[in-house]
Amino acid sequence: MDATPATARFSFEPFAETAEYLAVNRAALSNLGRYISGAVRRVLDLATGVGTMVQLGREQIPALHEAMVVCIDASREAIIAGRRRLSGEPNLHWLQAFAQQLPLKGPFDLTTFGNGIHNLSHEDKLAALKDVFRVTAPGGLLFFNSAFYEGTVVEGTEGFYRAKILRAVAELKQMGVPRSKEGRAEARNWLKPEEYAELVRAAGFEIVYLGQREVRVYREGWRLICEYADYAAGALHGYPVDIAAKVLSRAVVSVLDEMGFLDEHGQRYIPRRWLEVIARKAPG
Repeated sequence: MDATPATARFSFEPFAETAEYLAVNRAALSNLGRYISGAVRRVLDLATGVGTMVQLGREQIPALHEAMVVCIDASREAIIAGRRRLSGEPNLHWLQAFAQQLPLKGPFDLTTFGNGIHNLSHEDKLAALKDVFRVTAPGGLLFFNSAFYEGTVVEGTEGFYRAKILRAVAELKQMGVPRSKEGRAEARNWLKPEEYAELVRAAGFEIVYLGQREVRVYREGWRLICEYADYAAGALHGYPVDIAAKVLSRAVVSVLDEMGFLDEHGQRYIPRRWLEVIARKAPG
């Protein structure tokens, strides 16, 4: 929900179909369910993509089974694909809009913002949270998570991140791809967990849960993360995004084969953390 072209943002969806992404979000939504008491009649899902979080939420949280859900995304392509993908799901309404400029009055009992808040500028993060607060019912909940924040890198894996960047840059130079002197992409200006907590409180919410969840990311997951345009733009800022994404996805596979940890089945992975935040609007 930023100025990045819709097709670039939408490219996160292939990773959203991987086993590790689905597992970490199932666990996060299951945890969210522990903080829900009573009926949930109206839900707002931001950065809905093709509806993965909506689908997982209804799967993991019984209170959401009958809820009406408004699915919002800035990408028209995502809205079309999501509506088609979840055509059999009842009580879904799709709307193209920005999180920081919600064309809604509410009230909503729950807002979910899965894996998207990091794409907003600092100003827009706060604007979005304030607008969510505006449309949240007294006692209502806000949930968001992200794997793009200061703290996502697990201790002992720093060398993996450096190596994939260096290998990608070496290939780009060998290809003769020019690099501009533009500033760092906003998506790469990651916040610390406590900075997210400050934004949430500044918007009017109270934090009821803030945690980090570690997940093993395997070869295909890393390849798809690196093909995600916003990630590539942040990691290799200044290079053409489409080329950077392709080169980075090749680099990460070779580096993972050399530096990844071995699991019990002999498969290589690098762990990564997801931030989870649950907040509540004070009862009226």
